[in-house]
Amino acid sequence: MVGLPTSSERNVDSKSHKRVICDRWIPENALIVLLPEEDSELCAKNQEMAIARQQPGQPLVYVRVEKLTPPRSRLVNPRVEVAA
Repeated sequence: MVGLPTSSERNVDSKSHKRVICDRWIPENALIVLLPEEDSELCAKNQEMAIARQQPGQPLVYVRVEKLTPPRSRLVNPRVEVAA
């Protein structure tokens, strides 16, 4: 994993900026898992399923979501972390 974008990289347009962050924070071939913090049962189930589906050597990336807002189910305050 590489560090955060430099100040010059942050000055690109927003679409390119998002690509730079995703390229640096989410490893190639990663299994991305949503972990809704307000539903501990679903959070545990998502982790369990991810571990069962994870291929040898495949990185896990957890996206912790504070809450979902109805009716459009928008993510609120997501935080991405790469599992060791």
